[in-house]
Amino acid sequence: MAKADQIISDPTNTSTVTKAAPDALDALSKKLGHDNERIAEALGIEAKDVPGIRTRFDQLAELQGYQAYANCYTYAMNDIDGIKSPDKNLHGDDPGRRALRSGDLSSEIADKNQDYESYKKALLDDVISDGSQRGGMDAKPKEGHYRVAVYSKPPENVPQGDRDNGAFTDMHFVRENKDGTWSHKPGREAVTDKDVDGKPIIDPKTANVGGYDFLGYVYVPEGGLDVGRPGEPSTKPGSIQLDQQRNAAPPVPVSSFSAFPDLNMIASRMPTSPETETPAVAKPQPTPVKVAAFSP
Repeated sequence: MAKADQIISDPTNTSTVTKAAPDALDALSKKLGHDNERIAEALGIEAKDVPGIRTRFDQLAELQGYQAYANCYTYAMNDIDGIKSPDKNLHGDDPGRRALRSGDLSSEIADKNQDYESYKKALLDDVISDGSQRGGMDAKPKEGHYRVAVYSKPPENVPQGDRDNGAFTDMHFVRENKDGTWSHKPGREAVTDKDVDGKPIIDPKTANVGGYDFLGYVYVPEGGLDVGRPGEPSTKPGSIQLDQQRNAAPPVPVSSFSAFPDLNMIASRMPTSPETETPAVAKPQPTPVKVAAFSP
């Protein structure tokens, strides 16, 4: 049986994957489901030696459970727990679904109307409604948060096959890792820290993530946010606080909403403080929450 250090140190070894060919090792790891036992068997080494020859990001993907997310949005929001629900959408979560509760999302309406400019604005609004904060086009690192880059695909860049199936546009998300690097999950494919050209994602604004327009950054609380269907329990501190704030205001009938909700109207229905006459939101109480070890 070959030794792991031989595989690492011998760049002339063409009979198997070497440390000098990390992309080939990533491809093999992906093909074998990131399973150390299967990788070890394929390389003729012991399973305990596999971590030593895997790339830094491949190890990170394994340790943090990256491959288990449903789509680019659940990965960006770090919402791994929801995809195990029996009634969960197998294609992943849509921004804003949890906040809307019922009816069509603003981005869905713009998509159906084939209004790309409206879609871009609506997509950002839907993301914010899930608990993220606007960061703008040049967001700097922010304590207690990580950044997520938001993208939309121009209609002319949508593949013909997808157009034939009714697709007008698309969305994508790239998230910041703890070490300051960036990564994303292209659909149901494996998580990667490289763009479609195989280059490490250094600047999300200029990275080629597949023909998308960069719309800006949002800030996500450390640990991520619960996104998806309204019935999914909140487990993350940021989402628990958001739920408490929403529950402090009387419900607004769905019929009161237009395609793009009037936020001033919603605020006017919230209880006011006699001293300030501004909407008073109940101060959320600390809630013990077990945060997953794989949070970004």
